[in-house]
Amino acid sequence: MISNGVIQKTLILGGIILLLISAMILPVSASNENYLVFYMVGSDLESGEYHHASSNLKDLADNWNSDMGDVLVIYGGADKTGWNNGLAITNMELLKKDLEDGVVGSDGDHQTPTEYVLTRIADLDISSSGALSEGLQYAESYSTENDLASANRYLIFWNHGGGYEGFGANELLDTWMSVEDLQDGLAVSKPYDIIIFDACLMASLEVADALQPYAEFLLASEENVPGDGLNYAGIGKALSSDPSMTPEEFGRNTISSFISVQDGEDKTLSLVRLQKTQAVVSSLNLLGISLKESLNDGDSLAALGEIYTTAQGYGRSDDGSAVTSIDLYQFADLIYENTEEDTTLHTSAGSLLTALNDYVVAADYSGYFSAANGVSIAAPNAAFTKDIPHSIAFGRNGWYEYFSTYMNKAGTQSQPSALYRSGNAESRSIVVNDPAETTRVFADYLYFNDSNYIIIGQTPLQETYASSDDDLWISVPTGEYEEPDWDGSWFVLHDEGKNADVLATMTYAYSYTENGSVNNVYLIYGSMTREINGMEKTLPSVITAVIDMTAMKTTDMFVESVSEDGWDSRTNLWGDTTILSGDVFTPLLEIYNEEEDSVSTADSMDSFTFGDDPTEELICTALDENNCYWVVELDDYLDDDEFYLEEPDFPENDTAKSPISVIGILFGLCIPCLLMKRR
Repeated sequence: MISNGVIQKTLILGGIILLLISAMILPVSASNENYLVFYMVGSDLESGEYHHASSNLKDLADNWNSDMGDVLVIYGGADKTGWNNGLAITNMELLKKDLEDGVVGSDGDHQTPTEYVLTRIADLDISSSGALSEGLQYAESYSTENDLASANRYLIFWNHGGGYEGFGANELLDTWMSVEDLQDGLAVSKPYDIIIFDACLMASLEVADALQPYAEFLLASEENVPGDGLNYAGIGKALSSDPSMTPEEFGRNTISSFISVQDGEDKTLSLVRLQKTQAVVSSLNLLGISLKESLNDGDSLAALGEIYTTAQGYGRSDDGSAVTSIDLYQFADLIYENTEEDTTLHTSAGSLLTALNDYVVAADYSGYFSAANGVSIAAPNAAFTKDIPHSIAFGRNGWYEYFSTYMNKAGTQSQPSALYRSGNAESRSIVVNDPAETTRVFADYLYFNDSNYIIIGQTPLQETYASSDDDLWISVPTGEYEEPDWDGSWFVLHDEGKNADVLATMTYAYSYTENGSVNNVYLIYGSMTREINGMEKTLPSVITAVIDMTAMKTTDMFVESVSEDGWDSRTNLWGDTTILSGDVFTPLLEIYNEEEDSVSTADSMDSFTFGDDPTEELICTALDENNCYWVVELDDYLDDDEFYLEEPDFPENDTAKSPISVIGILFGLCIPCLLMKRR
């Protein structure tokens, strides 16, 4: 006979097992409430014509159901009423009232600060760790007072971003928060489920390493973010339809809603698990130890230089030749694929790839990228030859030891030079002396017209590779390039109804491969005139053209206005990127002066009026071969210097010349990112 005690114990044990099974099956963090905290540094993004912060908040408010939680907005840092004195703090209920006039911060005539705020904290610099601390402390008190302790917690940093350089441009005081400032400000707060950056370049390992104690996930972009920012209407609708979604589900949904908006923009967004950050950093440090040891070998400097110039870059410099960061997964993968299997370097690169696969929860992109795997790392920079910033040192362990050694070796190499290797005209090659492989080598195509050598385009030259002698690298670049084989065919703006084609300078930006075909992305600077409401409007602009280099055909074209105010103000004043029928474009031409060793710019005397399909109007055609020449351009991305080697048939041909002083550079060449970007 079974005793009652045994029966009770059996029932208790069965109940425990049932609870354990239920815990394994049921999703975690399934709260029906959500608490979104915005830290909005308005800057020119809000004070400019498009009021992006107000627009984003209105999109969220219009789709917000009060039953699913609350929103707290901490804002300031813009030269605009209500944003121009310390911190203003509001919630969703008051925000909806404030937005009745369409903008946040003011009421009625937009000259009076809004009354719809919870509080104002005057005389604080919003782009400081102290202001961030005060704002987040208020957010904690608000959470407690409004019974939001069990809600899913999302902290959204909104403004310009610079990756390892920091976040938040206060245009009132010209200040900026470093990554260390972000750390200090977050230290007073309870952890969030997700820290979100609606800002450029913040999906870097440096940022994640600094912020890992303060959230479970990080949601950010490797690349620049358009001025319109994340899809806040999509965020509001998603939470309204499923307020109990987990933070991971929320992160994945935010990625898909952002990327799915077809606005013609190049975009990336990724969700990473911050608790896995330390494993990635540890693997990175082990890779750094192996890389530093490899630098004793003569082939490694060249192999790594080639990898750095090949890896997908983000946050391009003014002329597109340098980048802020590179895709970390692709960097490790290029090392892994080009090293012998039995080497420590190969093994450590593979270990980093494994750690990254465990770290990145979701990543997606739209546009033209060779890689967008969800996490970036600082790219080599000439400034790093003097000092490695604390924000990219990762505790000054293995990676720091490698990167500082690499920068010292690569950054102190003599300037590159080039010459022709002796041989007959059919087998001549170009030899570039650049041991660090930090030089990109192009063929610049020139067309002689009206006594000027107009640079009409450029293509990267193909380097030859050889087996390595050190049993480490499978192959290494040789510094030898095939001589350009240009037949005089290139792209012009062509209208069937006109007799003359219009020449334009097409500046190479980068390449990517799609369906086995190499595509080059080119920038064409100039000015665009468009008729709007019966009035003509002319703006400095840049056309981006995507060229299928196999078919020699234009597959995509779009236009963006170029601000004369620099990177800090990047609104696309055309509204979107579509080139409209009737748009008139006047190219800005680059002109090579063989006597003065200089490049100047001049507006073309010819303009082009677009029709219904611009991709059918930028066509490849055979030019007069008697007027076609080429020069080899050596572009040192560390020193940002350029050198030329003229073709043998060029008048007064010579070896590579001294750095070119670019004369007459105007608005266009100083602006890399075009649309208003969050950088």
